[in-house]
Amino acid sequence: NLTNTGVDGAITSYTIDTLKETGSLNNTGNGIYVLDLSTENKPVGSYAIVVHIKKNKFSEVPCVVFLEIMKRPTKLKLLTPQSVEVSVGESVSFEFNLTDELNGIGLNFTINYSWTYGSGTLQLIGNGIYRLTIPTDNIARGTYPITITCSTDNWTVQSITITLSRFS
Repeated sequence: NLTNTGVDGAITSYTIDTLKETGSLNNTGNGIYVLDLSTENKPVGSYAIVVHIKKNKFSEVPCVVFLEIMKRPTKLKLLTPQSVEVSVGESVSFEFNLTDELNGIGLNFTINYSWTYGSGTLQLIGNGIYRLTIPTDNIARGTYPITITCSTDNWTVQSITITLSRFS
């Protein structure tokens, strides 16, 4: 464009070959076009986006835009003491909160935990708050680390280790 003004009314398109995705750009006026692309359900990775803007009597010059989708950060916060001592027969509960680190919204993901005795109940309370309840009836006297791991596609993995001690 030799007039240094925007070109309205163009036909626009974009293609992301690796995702087999195509679409068009939004015309915001004054020759400005916006590629509004949701990455929420797209896999983590690097992508080349080929953009075409064309209009009669104007030269089309394809443009390549590179996009890097990274894992979204999570935060895992223990809401109860990290170490608990119990007597035989008592149940103990640990509560923790898993949130989106960027906006603080609670996340409801698949949560795994592991420890020597491997049993207990993991309950989603809601809004990213979980409760792990462990009965101590059948565990020997001693101190046991329990590792809780939260993970899902496109989000960072978070782990915490809590300690259960049975003293009588």
